[in-house]
Amino acid sequence: MNIEQRTISSMLNSATVELEETNPGSPRLDAELLLSHVMECPRFELFLRGNQSLNGDQMVAYLELLRQRSLGCPVSYLTGEKEFWSLTLEVSKDTLIPRPDTETLVESIVEQILKWQENNKGETCCIAELGTGTAAIPLALCTELTNLHITSVDSSGQILAIAARNIHSYKNLLAPRNNRLDLVQSDLFSAIDSHSKFDFIVSNPPYIPSDKIADLQTEVSQFEPRIALDGGKDGLFFYRYLLGAAPGMLKRDGKMILEIGFDQQPALTKLQNRFPAWESSNFFFDLHENVRVWILSKETN
Repeated sequence: MNIEQRTISSMLNSATVELEETNPGSPRLDAELLLSHVMECPRFELFLRGNQSLNGDQMVAYLELLRQRSLGCPVSYLTGEKEFWSLTLEVSKDTLIPRPDTETLVESIVEQILKWQENNKGETCCIAELGTGTAAIPLALCTELTNLHITSVDSSGQILAIAARNIHSYKNLLAPRNNRLDLVQSDLFSAIDSHSKFDFIVSNPPYIPSDKIADLQTEVSQFEPRIALDGGKDGLFFYRYLLGAAPGMLKRDGKMILEIGFDQQPALTKLQNRFPAWESSNFFFDLHENVRVWILSKETN
C-alpha cells in the first residue's frame, strides 16, 4: 500500500484492493469497518469525510488492522464488536462471534414465547439458556418481548464478564420491560437449582465434530474459541446432554428450542428416539434453506 495516500477515500480504495487478495468475500466492507473503528466514527461518515487525511497514529493503527485481517483474523475481533439483531455487542477472542444464522433461532423462540404468552397472560415466562456467550440470544429476546425471566449459563468467567457488560449496555431492555436476565457460571446446567422449572430451554450449542474444525475457514478454525465450536467426536455431545437433562428442568408443557448444524437433522432424529420424554419435535429452515432450528415438546402425561 502506498502510505503517501493518506486521505480516507484513497486509503479505503487501497485497502479494498489489498484485502481482495486475502479475503475476497467482503473486502470493501471489511476496509470500511476497520477504518471507521480507527477513526471512531460511523461508517457513513467515512464518505462525508473522504478528503480528510489520516494522521500518523491513525495510519499505523489502520495498517496493523489490515495486516491482521489479511492473516484471517475476523473483523469483529479487531474492532471488538459485532452487530446482531440491531444490537451492537462486545466480543472478544474468548467468545464466539454471533452469526446471522442464529437470528433464525431467535425468530423461532420469539414465535413460541408469543404463543405461550397468549395462553398465560400476565405471567412471567421462565427461560434457561445453555452457553450464553455474548448474551446475544437473551438480549435479542428482550428487545422483542416483555415479562421474561432468563437464566443464562456459561462455563467461563471471562465470557460471563463480557455478557454482563453487554447486558449493562442494554439495561433499558430489562426492568422497564419487566425482563430479568441472570448470569450463572456453570458446567452445563450443573449449577442450576434442580427444583427450578422452566417454560423453555434454549441454546446454540457447539455442534462441529472435533475432527472437522480444522477444515473450517481460517477465520473460524484459527481464531474462534474451540470450546465454542467443538461438539465432540460426532458433534452431538451437547444434544445428548440436553435431551437427557432438559425434561427434568422443564414444566409439564415446556419446550426446548435449539440451533443445529445444517446436516444434523437425520442424526438428531435418530438420537431423539433414545429419549422417550420428548413427545414431538419439528425442524425449521433458515433463510438459506438449511435446517437450522429444532423445537422439541416435552411429553405431557
